Amino acid sequence: MAVTIRDVAKAAGVSVATVSRSLHGMNIISAKTREHVAQVARELGYELPVRIHPDSRDRRIAVVLPFIGRWYFARIMEGIERVTREHGYEAVVLRPVDSTGEPMALADHLESFGIKGAIMISQLPSDNDLDILMKRKIPAVMIDMADKRFTSVTIDDVQVGRIATKHLIDLGHKKIAILTGDPNDPKNFSTPNDRRAGYHQALTAAKLPIDSKMEIHGDFTARGASAAVMRFLTQEEVPTAIFAASDEMAFGAMGAAKRLGLKVPEDISIVGVDDHDISETVGLTTVAQPIDTMAEMAAWQLIGRMNPESHQPIENYAMPVSLVVRQSTSAPGESAEETHAFT
Repeated sequence: MAVTIRDVAKAAGVSVATVSRSLHGMNIISAKTREHVAQVARELGYELPVRIHPDSRDRRIAVVLPFIGRWYFARIMEGIERVTREHGYEAVVLRPVDSTGEPMALADHLESFGIKGAIMISQLPSDNDLDILMKRKIPAVMIDMADKRFTSVTIDDVQVGRIATKHLIDLGHKKIAILTGDPNDPKNFSTPNDRRAGYHQALTAAKLPIDSKMEIHGDFTARGASAAVMRFLTQEEVPTAIFAASDEMAFGAMGAAKRLGLKVPEDISIVGVDDHDISETVGLTTVAQPIDTMAEMAAWQLIGRMNPESHQPIENYAMPVSLVVRQSTSAPGESAEETHAFT
């Protein structure tokens, strides 16, 4: 059985991300750690992906993502490009659907762009495209979704929903709304449904009712979420807390609350997901995911699989998430400072 990067990480006593960064000579890892990891890798017989010469003709990979301008996808793209550029590859951005929502034929672009590998993010291409990738033996890696035919880098989005909701429950909230995507959205994203499932699990575990009236449908943008929350908070029955399935939607919720004269967190607590660049600035409590590491890991895995001599097994790399508590959540009717003084 081939030695995997997980085996090296376990033997070296470090994370998978540290192994990848060490073996690729990234200076953010200390020289001592890089040497230790390299020694363990040699002892186990782990083969580092061959660096591709910048003049190689076979140097284009496709990055298939549903949105270009949104923060999460832009951040993922930056991480992928850091690694692919280092190895002499050019990243070509493709979308799984066109502006009208109709599926695009990814296969039509494989030859015209000279694509030698693909990283697919959040939204699956068509079954036909996936079949063509397999038939043509074009290596592919997924981020934020999984398919047994491809290596993937994911987080447990059900766990994310549980962590965020449990945090609010532990603070004493009983009427908790969820701000997420429309479950009938045809784009086939698994993330909103998984985070919703985690929210339901946390409520059930705490013996709190699941109320469909406590569900707010946003579009994963701050503007769309703000409009949805404004409408929601003007109804008779309002929550004491909101779990927003992304930080950008949480920002929209915070803005809507402020415009309605509500104080965060005294009147309403809000928790998000991602740990967006400005979350710390606005004091947003969030479930942080390692976006940079996920992007780099996917790129490294793809480059390794594009080596003709590579025999790396298909794996799912489940990355850790963590709750980051800031000033946007507190016990009902209290400020964050008052709550934290007793914890």
